[in-house]
Amino acid sequence: MDYWLLKNLNMLAGQNVWLDALVIFFAQFVICFLPLITVLIYFLSSRFQKNKYQRALLLLLFSLILAEAIYLVIGLIYYQPRPFLSHPAVNPLVDVIGSGQSFPSNHTILVFLFSLAILGANQVVGIIFLCLSVLVGLSRIIAGVHYPSDVLAGVIIAILSTWLIKKIMRK
Repeated sequence: MDYWLLKNLNMLAGQNVWLDALVIFFAQFVICFLPLITVLIYFLSSRFQKNKYQRALLLLLFSLILAEAIYLVIGLIYYQPRPFLSHPAVNPLVDVIGSGQSFPSNHTILVFLFSLAILGANQVVGIIFLCLSVLVGLSRIIAGVHYPSDVLAGVIIAILSTWLIKKIMRK
């Protein structure tokens, strides 16, 4: 099922130059924009909102530490090569330095951590970030660098990390 879905989504790669450019943009560059937008929003916000954003940034920081620890532990226990290495029919649209592990998707973890942290401070921006995060996850699959299960695992890790840190911060 995982490979079947990957293969069908990856069939979109190389069919249209504009779609490829969009997939590459979401697969590689949106991850850079979310932190920049977050910092910009923080500095442009009112004093009242700055307190909400400071709390969100603390949540993000600690969730990031926890999620990356989980990511590293999973990498020590389980290794799954990238789809384009295991399946010659998969057409990668982006270069992956060192090819690394496929499971879980670290890009997906990071963008969802930003989205979930900001969602608590500003629902509109958080929902926009969540939509962008979904597009990042889908583009990583279409680009042939992750299986759907890699992206799903990244989302789950981000949700669990954020939930656990939120729970700890409330105490």
